[in-house]
Amino acid sequence: MNELLVALANALHDLRDDPRLKPLLSEVEKRGKAPASPNEWRRLIAEAIADEIARGWDRYGAPGVARNPEGKGWIASAEAPGGPIVVHGHSKREAYRTARELWITALLYGPQQATEKKPEGADATGQEPLSRE
Repeated sequence: MNELLVALANALHDLRDDPRLKPLLSEVEKRGKAPASPNEWRRLIAEAIADEIARGWDRYGAPGVARNPEGKGWIASAEAPGGPIVVHGHSKREAYRTARELWITALLYGPQQATEKKPEGADATGQEPLSRE
């Protein structure tokens, strides 16, 4: 993740005069002065992501997980922008991790992109691994 933030920060720093970045720069400037270096970009990006996840956690709560009542696998769910996320998985970890990834994607990128990111393969219940209710 750190390497991704470094690459993104370097790219944004190199493109700081691009008019397409004006909305982002306006948002960043609300936090203080415009970033002058890739390191400052990296810090501001990381802070913005952390803030958005914290706000989502406060608003929607964290994903939860339980055994499938039919006895096959696990079901994880989360409240998110755009409605609930329900994920079926072979293991508790698989179901929770997938729900958490989709929940964060919905918070940061929007609900449509979260539903398009489906895990590979079917689960132990024979159902699709992801459904939006």
